[in-house]
Amino acid sequence: MILNHFGVFSYNCNTNQLLEMRHIFLVTSFLFCSLYGNASTREDLDKISSLMDTDMSAAKELCLELKEKHVNKSDSYWHAKSNFYLGYIYKEEGDFGKAIIHYLEAIRYAKSGNYTGHIKDLASLNNRCAIIFRQFKAYDLAEEYYQNGIDLSLQLNDTVLYVNINYNLARTFRDQGKDQLSISLLEKILPLATMSSKKYFDILNRLSNTYLKLGLHDKVRYYSNKIILHENEKNKSLVAYSNHLLGKICTIEKKFNLAEEYLKKTISIIDAHPEAFSPGGDKFEAFVDMGINSQENGYSDKAIYYFDLAENLIPTITQKPEYFELFKSQANLYYELGLFQKSKHYEDLYSAKLNEYMVLQSKIRETDQRYNMELITKRYFAEVDKQERIADILMYSKLTSGGLLTLLLLVIAYHRYQKIMLRRSIERELIALKIVD
Repeated sequence: MILNHFGVFSYNCNTNQLLEMRHIFLVTSFLFCSLYGNASTREDLDKISSLMDTDMSAAKELCLELKEKHVNKSDSYWHAKSNFYLGYIYKEEGDFGKAIIHYLEAIRYAKSGNYTGHIKDLASLNNRCAIIFRQFKAYDLAEEYYQNGIDLSLQLNDTVLYVNINYNLARTFRDQGKDQLSISLLEKILPLATMSSKKYFDILNRLSNTYLKLGLHDKVRYYSNKIILHENEKNKSLVAYSNHLLGKICTIEKKFNLAEEYLKKTISIIDAHPEAFSPGGDKFEAFVDMGINSQENGYSDKAIYYFDLAENLIPTITQKPEYFELFKSQANLYYELGLFQKSKHYEDLYSAKLNEYMVLQSKIRETDQRYNMELITKRYFAEVDKQERIADILMYSKLTSGGLLTLLLLVIAYHRYQKIMLRRSIERELIALKIVD
């Protein structure tokens, strides 16, 4: 070290030493920026995550704001997680078109990322996409994404995830009338679910329901009794429902007294644990079946009593067509008793409510058409595929630097033109579907 002509000390280094020091400085700076950037990214994501528990609107606003901040970062962790969060938020808001786009974006970034936990994120994202696809009856897509999630859960050796996704896939099979396929899948995953988990009892309950649909009462008894025998504080609703199923099959088999015992047990559990049940709905169904059981057993007064109790709950429950069968049962009962005016009143009420429901269903179908999941998915992948093809052209090009620059400029120009045209096409489609203004 020597004193230079400016009066300050400096190192007397050769060129190689200077280059080495510069390299160390750059590497150190890069590592510092990377560590700081990662810390900043995680802090931002933690803020969004904590807000999601208390204020979903504020979480969305913050996430969209921070996406602007991170827009130019090549950070797959940030892009995967932020899109994951936005997908969840939009799904909770009922905006399924936007939810699916953000979930698909999250999948794209998670696939390209190598951050800790990206495979589990991919499994969960595929499962969430499939749930939305099933909801909108895009069953082929639902099955495809569930299978992706199942394959990833096997890769992770994550039994809990594997059971959960297969459970959801079984519902998709049942929705399509593939009851035997649904049963086979449920019976396959039942031994993998731990008895201490809620999913174990969910599987038993779904098996009971599906076997009831097929009219196999011995199977309904077998699985329903497994739930009842293992009653605990966490599965009260399923215990009540299992008693209800047993009451229904006893009525079908004309074991009226036993049916009444099961149905009364159902009502007593609901009364003792109201927090575990949907307002009105579960008790409504139990009252209706008590009425039907009493009517078929020849106790008209008792049937009227329970039908009236059920009718009083109708304003408190979600309207479903099967609920209006109550009015039909009341009309039939009063007709048998020779009370024709009352019978006509309930026949008219049944028709009116059914017509109201049909109008509501028509509106729901219109809403469903806004979210044509096949169209949204194809459009999304058309844009992604375009970007990836352009990246491939640049990556594998062996041109000289001058030729590469020319190609780069041409590709950028072409991409901008194509992107504008494709965006306009997508916008036209989404505006037609009323997903965007």
